[in-house]
Amino acid sequence: MLKLIKNEWYKNFFRIRNYVSLLCILIFSIITVLLPTFFSSQYTTGSYSKANWKEEVQAEITTLENKFSETDTKLNTKLQSDKESMEVMILESEKNEIKEEINRLNYHLKEKIIPVSSNNLYDNLLSVTQMTGLITILITIVAVSLIADEFSSGTIKLLLIRSVSRVNILLSKLITMLLYILFYTLSAILFTFLISLLVSDVNASSSYVFSRGIENFMHENFYVLFSRNIMTQIFLISMVSLIAFSLTVMFVSKSVTLPLTLAIYFMATPMTMFLNEYTPLTKYLWFSNWDLRQFLLPFKTAEGPLIEGMTLTSSIVTNIIYCIPLLLLTFYLFQRKEIYN
Repeated sequence: MLKLIKNEWYKNFFRIRNYVSLLCILIFSIITVLLPTFFSSQYTTGSYSKANWKEEVQAEITTLENKFSETDTKLNTKLQSDKESMEVMILESEKNEIKEEINRLNYHLKEKIIPVSSNNLYDNLLSVTQMTGLITILITIVAVSLIADEFSSGTIKLLLIRSVSRVNILLSKLITMLLYILFYTLSAILFTFLISLLVSDVNASSSYVFSRGIENFMHENFYVLFSRNIMTQIFLISMVSLIAFSLTVMFVSKSVTLPLTLAIYFMATPMTMFLNEYTPLTKYLWFSNWDLRQFLLPFKTAEGPLIEGMTLTSSIVTNIIYCIPLLLLTFYLFQRKEIYN
């Protein structure tokens, strides 16, 4: 089995497709790290010295409070003359930004956590979960190719004439697919980490502060938070790639399985929201349950999961219920599949 897995790994690793995939992940990592530098709020403050950070934060709060009063005065004056103007909307948005930053700094003071700038290591590492779509696309291509390329090139016959069972052959491809999920995810984390060390502030505390609205802030241990969310990312990608893998065994065609799998993935959330308007049974559908981040902070919304009544445990059980029959069907079909070329 180990030799089969190594063979599958090397067959795919040294292809141009893999290098292009890693380049895409690297470029996305660079963009993700640099974005906060260019698009952060003008009122978000920078980092502070460890020795006098409380005094510096208090001074910054005083400055922001003065700015808030000035903005509020301008807004009230403008509302008396032209309440429908664009300037009113801009001033209201500016007030909210200042208020949120004041609340954030006050929260840091209250919880005794040193604030960091908008471009910081923890934010950047947590943003790896924003690459879920990209990594899913790349892994779907790998999952489809593991089966389809063997049939299109005719090399599947060379595998089947060896003294290895079809179950082991398919299992080695499935394990290889899972290894590529880990490899691409770890690559995204490593690229983001290294780039962040060059251009971002390193957080002084293991506590990660995040916003739940202008008036509401929370903090969690970053390493626990990060681990949970990376695990749920890997879980989601695994579910989607399993569908691609199984469909390829059924249809043996990239042109069918690749667009079909990606369509299922990208339409999952819109279809969940649409069907939920008509039936409560939507919460039992597979694609309603495979993104477990909806149950975890800081991605969990104030309203809770996508569908009322869903829980982390029920979603995990639902995924298992769908996975087991699909895997059994996939192995059965591969055992029965005839080779014509």
